[in-house]
Amino acid sequence: MNKDSKKLPADIRILIAIVSIPALLSIYTTGLSIYFGEWQFSYFGLLYPALGLLAIYIVVVGKIPIFMSRKDVSN
Repeated sequence: MNKDSKKLPADIRILIAIVSIPALLSIYTTGLSIYFGEWQFSYFGLLYPALGLLAIYIVVVGKIPIFMSRKDVSN
């Protein structure tokens, strides 16, 4: 198994899933407000659902995305 393909432990993934539940509700309400045309621009309104989607991606895939991973410069 390649060290780059290691998945996060299940307990960490469950913890991320539990913490991202409010983000799911935010994504839902943002989607409804965009659909009904009542959405007003705010940075928080974009950032919080984006972080929620990122957390859901980490839970489902089990890996941290490449753009967030740190390069090992010691070698």
